[in-house]
Amino acid sequence: MKAVEQPKVKAPDSNSRWESRLPIFVIGLKHREEERLAKFLLKLRWYQDLHVVDAVDGRTVEPTEKMTSGEIGCFESHRKAWKRVVDEEVRQAIIMEDDADVDLSLHMKKVAAFVAEAPSDWQVLYLGINNDKDIRNVTATVAEPVHYIMGTHAYVIKMSVAARLHALSEKPPYKDVYKPVDMWLTEQGLKIYVINPPLVKQRNFGDTDTQGIRVKTLNATRLLL
Repeated sequence: MKAVEQPKVKAPDSNSRWESRLPIFVIGLKHREEERLAKFLLKLRWYQDLHVVDAVDGRTVEPTEKMTSGEIGCFESHRKAWKRVVDEEVRQAIIMEDDADVDLSLHMKKVAAFVAEAPSDWQVLYLGINNDKDIRNVTATVAEPVHYIMGTHAYVIKMSVAARLHALSEKPPYKDVYKPVDMWLTEQGLKIYVINPPLVKQRNFGDTDTQGIRVKTLNATRLLL
């Protein structure tokens, strides 16, 4: 893929927590590159610091009693992305799944502002979640989750946090319990914030049986709180 000139994104100020480099790691199945992944990469063709993380194909792993093969593949794919962030020694990076619905060429200044305006203790910044009603605003554009986060289709993560998560998940937490990666992330005591309104959405969320069940479960949880 031929790189084109990247639009310049000005940091808000010299003391900002925004880093001059913010690579994007896209999780996708390379053997499917002529289809979804290729179309997604085409959207980001203008971004020079773009990398592909070859996803773990859920069809190649055995499900457990609690987790589907697809959920396990998703978890292991994010572990690969965290390791890439650490191996390439980038202070912070965007991790995206190839089913994210976004044109970041229109939104990178907003991403920069979000990173700069987030509380200084942030560890993971979500550019969008599927249950965006379950948040409370900290500022006009920065919110924090109230319940579990649904969706890992686009988030900014610090290298130190990526290293921590990769180490913590060395022994798969989903072997005996139901722990999709988004639910597990919420339970790790991280300082998580969400941009509001969202910049990135997940295409066709809720279409699968598993996603439908999770939406119903979250709705039931709200009634208990």
